Amino acid sequence: LLLILMGVGIFVGLGAGSLISIRLGQKDKAGAELILGNALSLVIILVLLTTAVSLWFLDPLLLFLGATPEVMPYARDFSLIILGGSIFMHVSFGMKNLIRAQGDPHTALKTMLIAALLNAALNPMFIFGFDMGIKGSAWATVVAQIVATVWVLVYFIKGTGMMQLKVSNLRLQRKIFTEISRIGMAPFLLQIGAGMVMVVLNFNLLAYGGGLAVAATGARLQAGRRARNA
Repeated sequence: LLLILMGVGIFVGLGAGSLISIRLGQKDKAGAELILGNALSLVIILVLLTTAVSLWFLDPLLLFLGATPEVMPYARDFSLIILGGSIFMHVSFGMKNLIRAQGDPHTALKTMLIAALLNAALNPMFIFGFDMGIKGSAWATVVAQIVATVWVLVYFIKGTGMMQLKVSNLRLQRKIFTEISRIGMAPFLLQIGAGMVMVVLNFNLLAYGGGLAVAATGARLQAGRRARNA
């Protein structure tokens, strides 16, 4: 589910990031800042829409993704919290690509490390220290992404890098949306494809190894994904 939802951040982040790099290469700072504002508005709109649809059809969606009756209560508890805070995840993920696009990979790396390390530290605290179980893991992820989102927004609002986030640029323009879509659609579809591969893998794991095999594989893939991001 997260792989599929992350496609929204990839769609906007990579699409807008490429456009921003072109504008900055042309010395068009105002044009780059316009794309920055439009990208933030677009990712918020898309995340709200996908989150609303996912929450409305949550149980059928979880069943489609491979949740068994024994796993369903945990999957539902985790997904409700994650979906409720998904806007922070996708804003930080999408805007991180825009930081990198303006030639500041060190700050983009700091953004990933803040989220990853804070998530790793909060997980055992919430799960075991506060005895929250699977809900603690979800809350740890959401809190880590909230901190990363605040970090990214403060970075752009203060204009620390080459661009500054301005309220006047938040109004979405059709031309910019079209340009972002042309570039971001390919990586978005690749991400959706990766999510569908996970669906097929889950059903095969359930058939031959049961719920424990799904949980073990999910933990391994999540650990690998965090290592790659770092």
